[in-house]
Amino acid sequence: MGRTRNYMESVEVLIVGAGPVGVTLGCELARRGVGFRLVDQATRPFEGSRGKTLQPRTLELMEDLGVIDRVLARGEPTPPIQVFSPNGAVDVETLFGDRVSTPSTPFPRPFTIAQNLTEDALRTRLAEMGGEIHYGTTLIALKQDEAGVVATLETESGLSQIRAAYVVGCDGGRSKVRQLLGIAFEGDTDESRRLYVADVRIDGLGRESWYSFRGPGGMLNLSPLATTDLYQLQASIPPTAPDEIDIEALQNIVTTRSRRDDIRITDMAWMSTWRMNVRLAAKYREGRVFLAGDACHVHSPAGAQGLNTGFQDACNLAWKLAAVLRGAPADLLSSYEEERRPIAAWMLGLTSALEAQAFEKKGFPTDREEGFLQLAINYRDSSLTAEHRRAPGGVVAGDRLPDATGLVAQGQTFRLFELVRGPRPVVIAVGQGWNATLADLRARYPQEALAIVTIAPGGIEDSNGHFAGGLGIDGDALMVVRPDKYIGFAGDHESAGEIVPYLARLLG
Repeated sequence: MGRTRNYMESVEVLIVGAGPVGVTLGCELARRGVGFRLVDQATRPFEGSRGKTLQPRTLELMEDLGVIDRVLARGEPTPPIQVFSPNGAVDVETLFGDRVSTPSTPFPRPFTIAQNLTEDALRTRLAEMGGEIHYGTTLIALKQDEAGVVATLETESGLSQIRAAYVVGCDGGRSKVRQLLGIAFEGDTDESRRLYVADVRIDGLGRESWYSFRGPGGMLNLSPLATTDLYQLQASIPPTAPDEIDIEALQNIVTTRSRRDDIRITDMAWMSTWRMNVRLAAKYREGRVFLAGDACHVHSPAGAQGLNTGFQDACNLAWKLAAVLRGAPADLLSSYEEERRPIAAWMLGLTSALEAQAFEKKGFPTDREEGFLQLAINYRDSSLTAEHRRAPGGVVAGDRLPDATGLVAQGQTFRLFELVRGPRPVVIAVGQGWNATLADLRARYPQEALAIVTIAPGGIEDSNGHFAGGLGIDGDALMVVRPDKYIGFAGDHESAGEIVPYLARLLG
């Protein structure tokens, strides 16, 4: 172990863990001008396909972050699944195959992209905004007081200390941050449910679909990874199976379960053994230190919820950290655990049920409820949600803001997502009579802190009714769209004055 440096660097936020959650958090902080240090004990980025599916809600937030074009260019909508039964029957099934884009939902279905490619897109965006990842850096200790946190880090050069206003652990299921805080990781591990997961090169299969082989020997799934020459292999294994095997043993599984000798593994790029691990952190915060992603929730890969849930943890936490660092009330940060932990608890139940179905069927369960798409996730019960309208429509405060097409201003046509894009809250005034209220808000907050959009005749016009129809608005309304694109406040003319104290909670 090397020597300890005598000086101490200071940053606003220290992020521990540079996987998809940590890098997303870094991107969200960077575009709000927050200084951070992003460290990871690994010496290089992760190289496997692991979490290969992005849900529609994640894609929406990736569009807002500015990475969607890179992501869409390196993956594909989840393809059909050919299901092979022991009796020789072949069925073709789809995941949400009947869903198409609508004015309110631009991304209707899950999207497949290898996790390492998702992470590469996020790292590229981080670099564009001036962010940097410090690999080969291990967290050793944390000590906090009322004003900040001192973290002890170790690199090949020795020990150093850094002081941060806040620390966020995005360092996975074995989180060192969580361990140092002494936060319980409640749940259990079921060793009877295990999988080999590997990235392999294969001869003998096409790339136009996924392949699921079902039989008494166990589940075998082979999924081509778009824009690569690899397939992701998933194979259920008994409790006695070794954690590591070679290509020959993996080939034997493929031959036996596919009942075909023409499918040949030619190379194995990455491999891991997964076991059923369902756990939830007892809390997401200890003082000035927070947990996000797998550091606070791990569950079955069935349903592709882990990376997506962690991504939205980062989107939820980042804007609140930035707001508090810029003068918003510190209790804004209490809403992070309040909002995100119940979502993770629900997801644990949802994915565990799907996993049990997968092991029973010995293949992909394709009959899934729409909750997996994460479009219906809401914060209606949050203390940060304020619905003041006497007769709200179908979309209420706490709900995801739906998109809308056909919004016209000065001869140009916009989507609603384009009008609210960016890192600040957005006030949407619908209809007439809001001049005094909006003038007051403009006097209180500069444009870089608060955006204002007016949808009314003579302003931005809802040319085809998609905005009013999608939000269920009939008449005038006043809304605040949070930076993570949920509706935080909704009011009418009678309750317009309530928007001022509400925005004070978000912005100070």
